[in-house]
Amino acid sequence: MKVCIYVLVGIFCAQSLAIACVQTIEMSYYAVEAGGQQQVSLNGSTYTGANGLMVMNTKNPIGELSQYIGNHIWAYCYEKDQYSSFSYATFNVKPLAEAINSDKAQLISQLWALHYDHAWQSDTYIYYGGNQGGFVAGQPANTLENQQALAMSFAIYEIIYDFAGSINSLNLSQGNLIANASGTNPSLAVSIAQTWLSNLILPCDYTGPMAQLVSISNGSLQDVITEIPEPATIAILSLGGLLAMWKRRK
Repeated sequence: MKVCIYVLVGIFCAQSLAIACVQTIEMSYYAVEAGGQQQVSLNGSTYTGANGLMVMNTKNPIGELSQYIGNHIWAYCYEKDQYSSFSYATFNVKPLAEAINSDKAQLISQLWALHYDHAWQSDTYIYYGGNQGGFVAGQPANTLENQQALAMSFAIYEIIYDFAGSINSLNLSQGNLIANASGTNPSLAVSIAQTWLSNLILPCDYTGPMAQLVSISNGSLQDVITEIPEPATIAILSLGGLLAMWKRRK
């Protein structure tokens, strides 16, 4: 039996770093940049609505890690049973590997590095909100960008809710989270997500690129994941003497 031992370089905020203990930021929802209409079943409850790559506004960061989060960010939700708010609220900021199970965090970082397309960040929104006009006219268009952005959402949820130690546990048609292709869930988005999931490599065997992700969480509102730029990661890691290890990981 293979035993995996990890050095979690992703936990770049907690290990005796000279960073403030309190890491918070105020955040509000703005729009969905790319994606579409999504329906999933989670533990028997059905959730339907617009989803995909979201645009959030932030302000008043507290703590070194929070300072590296821009005031206009692109993010993915990873908590299906909460909702976002147009009003600003205070969120906690942590490296993703501190906020969730470390294996799940590493799989999402792998997924993001391999399939997240920064070209999606074009500030051409497809959806604002049910009380803000809903979908923009002509959206959600059946474009590859929308399908891939929606696929990323499906894949993140599947890792969060169903990963159980093997890649075979990542199956969108069974388990805690189910997302069968339908009129609500375009078959291409579900198919892309399942292909991406099936091609992931367990963290103990993976040696490829990893995105540097942080969790922005609130006990009453939807938790999200966003990426911080590499220069920020290097600055934070160097404070804790972890820079050399991170370079070896790349």
